[in-house]
Amino acid sequence: MKKSDRIQRLAEIEALKGAELGARLQAAQRLYLEECRKLKQLQTYREEYADRFDASGKQGMTALQLADFSRFVQKLDEALDSQREAVNQQTFRLEQVRGAWQKNYQKVDGLTKVGDAARRDEAKEERKRAFMHMDDRMSSSLPSPTMP
Repeated sequence: MKKSDRIQRLAEIEALKGAELGARLQAAQRLYLEECRKLKQLQTYREEYADRFDASGKQGMTALQLADFSRFVQKLDEALDSQREAVNQQTFRLEQVRGAWQKNYQKVDGLTKVGDAARRDEAKEERKRAFMHMDDRMSSSLPSPTMP
């Protein structure tokens, strides 16, 4: 098996790994976007709830209503903190998968370039052998010069 064929096979194997990593990268991106969407949704809900509280506060509210609001806002803030952590974790996972995908892409690209260079060298050597073979055939078919 030629060197270029061996390198090509390695590039193909790595490209298959790259396809798998690409699918994992897409899944990680979807999860990241979903976690971001949830965070935005919680932030929006907290803002809306705070606006409702302000409107209710202007009309007056009991101490019990105020305590209920404070507890609910505290739970919303905890949920926001938890969701921010989920976004951070998913960001980390996404970057890990992206890094693995990029590393694989560079490896495939490098193997492809090395394989192309090996193919060019093999073709050059083949042309050289063919030329030498033709030269040998030509020199053997010519009459030998006679010496005086």
